[in-house]
Amino acid sequence: MNRSMIILTMGIAGVGLGIFGLVRYIDQNPQPAEILLSSDEERRELLAEYGCTTKETPPNQQDIILPTGGDTSVFGDYCALQQEQNLPLSDHFGEEAVIWTYTLDDSPSLRAEIICTPDGLLLGLMRYDNKSFNYMYPIII
Repeated sequence: MNRSMIILTMGIAGVGLGIFGLVRYIDQNPQPAEILLSSDEERRELLAEYGCTTKETPPNQQDIILPTGGDTSVFGDYCALQQEQNLPLSDHFGEEAVIWTYTLDDSPSLRAEIICTPDGLLLGLMRYDNKSFNYMYPIII
């Protein structure tokens, strides 16, 4: 094998390894989802898309200010759940938000909770059983 063939082979191998590393980096560090939910209908459609059918009753709505950090145990678990779903909750600590809580058809005690900015950007999403607050479940799987 001559020298130029060795250099060419090494160059191709280097480019291939570089592409592999870039793809792996991007896959491990996905950008937060940007989902806008401007209406009750859009929120219900999102839940239905992930298998959560809601009762026809109006959701509970509450205006809140998000804590300034995810360092408390319960809120830390909640933040970790949102990161797992690739939602940008942690980017909005200390900001105003709105929580909508829907009752699910599966059981009278099952709830789905959606947190959005006032303009509708989805920040957080989870399911839970209001009889057992110890467990939170992702919706986006």
